[in-house]
Amino acid sequence: MVLSTRYLFRRLLRTLEIETVCDVGSMDGSDALLFRRMLPRARIFALEANPWNFALMEADENLRRSSIRIFPLAASDRDSHAPFFVAKADYRRGRGFRRGMSSLHKRADESLLAEVVQVRTVRLDSLLAAELLVDRPVALWIDTEGMAFEVICGAAASLRFARMLHVEVETEPIIGADQKLLRMSRAFSPTRDSPC
Repeated sequence: MVLSTRYLFRRLLRTLEIETVCDVGSMDGSDALLFRRMLPRARIFALEANPWNFALMEADENLRRSSIRIFPLAASDRDSHAPFFVAKADYRRGRGFRRGMSSLHKRADESLLAEVVQVRTVRLDSLLAAELLVDRPVALWIDTEGMAFEVICGAAASLRFARMLHVEVETEPIIGADQKLLRMSRAFSPTRDSPC
């Protein structure tokens, strides 16, 4: 039997009494909407740094009606600004998987690059503290195109009260030469001595 981690995550939201869900690297808010169905009264945050995707999310009535807060931010290990490499894609609603391929990492295949924009980066610790959500049950859904290691480093304090963590990681450097891979993340705990 193959179990979908998306299904499992959704089902456990109620069981674990999650109060806040962060959809990090949201792309279009579709996962955030699934989380809202499971948790009608929770805070749902969707972070999306790609300006084209963010504009579509801002215009999406379903997200607004569902009280999903969207942020034009790239989660990372520092509160700063950074170049963001926007992938060539058809950014009309519902068009193509490349909409989710933009990253803080420059892709090795430059033919996929549409433009480079400056974005604000944020540590999840900083965001949750600013929203006065420290020590409240949170679930993190992370799909950040090669930045998972840095996102987790930026959430080191939040992991103490995270009840669920779902992270997309790569086993090969398919995004950029400097991305951290799964084997690197297994070597540390961000709540103890770590390279963060």
